[in-house]
Amino acid sequence: MKIVAIKTNTDSFEMTVVGASWLGRLREAATKMVATNSSLRELGTLSGAQLRDIGLIRNDIDAAKRTARDSDSVKRLLSIAKSRTGNW
Repeated sequence: MKIVAIKTNTDSFEMTVVGASWLGRLREAATKMVATNSSLRELGTLSGAQLRDIGLIRNDIDAAKRTARDSDSVKRLLSIAKSRTGNW
């Protein structure tokens, strides 16, 4: 990300840099949230048999939807699915 400061005042430049950094982190968090919501929405459309094929049950998806909307929800589902592989 290229940051251009219009003002020559050092304080203004520092505020611009901090603001741009904060905006970048916010954009990154929003992008992850959209990806997580999309993944959970797609998993929610699968049938019970399809979910069992990948090691999940409907309650796993529902619980992930109720928790915080971050990439950790999808990682938790992956962990659950891995732990159940071959245990059906």
